[in-house]
Amino acid sequence: MSIWTNRPVSNRCLYLLKWRILEVKPGADRHFIGVNAADGTGRVSSTIRDFDVLARRGITASGRTYVLVGSSHFDEDVEFTWNRWCRLNRIEAYVDITGGLSIHQSSN
Repeated sequence: MSIWTNRPVSNRCLYLLKWRILEVKPGADRHFIGVNAADGTGRVSSTIRDFDVLARRGITASGRTYVLVGSSHFDEDVEFTWNRWCRLNRIEAYVDITGGLSIHQSSN
């Protein structure tokens, strides 16, 4: 599996399945990770700049809008993509903050 660099923001809205929100170097930048619903690939966003918890929609530093679809999940392919991204960006510490944002779907 290869890791691509950021593409031009031609697709301004991406829908993420099996998503999570991770914070690098606790207290620093936050990123969406998940499966791109359009092509099934693992995805790591640029830094989240604005996030509407109720709408589950966020805008990142690249100008893309991410919509979080369904409930959050751990996914091995997404984890592989995240770990590779961390190595490329020399990220040594991160925290999964998904649960602390109260954005899980209810089971009703």
